[in-house]
Amino acid sequence: MRIRAIHHQSEGFEQLATMPGFTSDLPIDSKIEPLYYEMGFLVEKEGSLVARAIVYDNPHHKIDDKSYLCIGYFLCVNDVQIALSFMEHLQAYFRETHHAGFIGPMNGSTWNTYRWVTAGEEKPFFLEPHNASYYTSLFSSIGFKLEWEYFSAIDESIQDKYDEPNPLAEEMAQHGISIETLDKNKWEETLASIGKLSLDSFADNVLYSPISLDDFMHRMRPLVDFIDEAFFLMAMKDGKIIAYLFALRDLLNAGKERLIVKTVARDRSLAIKGIGSYLCFEIVRIAKQKGINDVIHALMYDGNISRFLSKKFSLKKLRSYGLYVLEKKNDE
Repeated sequence: MRIRAIHHQSEGFEQLATMPGFTSDLPIDSKIEPLYYEMGFLVEKEGSLVARAIVYDNPHHKIDDKSYLCIGYFLCVNDVQIALSFMEHLQAYFRETHHAGFIGPMNGSTWNTYRWVTAGEEKPFFLEPHNASYYTSLFSSIGFKLEWEYFSAIDESIQDKYDEPNPLAEEMAQHGISIETLDKNKWEETLASIGKLSLDSFADNVLYSPISLDDFMHRMRPLVDFIDEAFFLMAMKDGKIIAYLFALRDLLNAGKERLIVKTVARDRSLAIKGIGSYLCFEIVRIAKQKGINDVIHALMYDGNISRFLSKKFSLKKLRSYGLYVLEKKNDE
């Protein structure tokens, strides 16, 4: 077995980037992320490529003040011995660094694709990470431990519910808050506004990496082609966006008439409770009017707020995901 280390944009990088089996349905994550790129690796056996990974040194990836490398763009055949030999090589390659171990799978940062699907039998939905089912057992077999859990949940048959007006509309009106939908003619202006809000709103997320407003806008800009203006809601107060909800039709399962709630963010400086729920109630009411049957609340961290939303909207867990940690081996 031969393992090659490949610098970014050096000879061999194109082979690393186009390795058979690599696909992405994410327009914002369809190319290998250069930021924090430390080293890429290709594994060959008997003349065939059998594994790939890119190791990132993201300075914001810390657990208990200890720095961790992250492993992204991981591909491997279903062979524990190959995966184990590969991981032992990576352990040895980075043995002399100050890092405490590895986090994975993560394509550089949480702004890109990360997490394995750990449970759920239904077909993948649009913008969801998807992977061969054996990857979770492969990671476990080579020493990775599940550290953070996430889930997507579904509100089924919304046509049978949500006939009443938005129950928070009156309360929000008393605070001077109303809802507007996106005008694509103002996409750049809107991106600038929600960018500032998002960078603050997401700052406490697990393994968050700060990015510039320009970078945020660059990453989000391509999504305009997939957006239905009616499914991009903005909570407005005094002419400013104080929260937004971003949802998309499930383009991978068009026949299901399904909507995916991708992002909900709000201005954390406002001490007004219920703005996120206000937007969630409104999106299901609009979805019902548009003939949508099911609404998925996607990729939520398995914490108190997510469980609260699940209870309030009678959500059923659809899929589970995991992010893993491998501690560095001590020198013997």
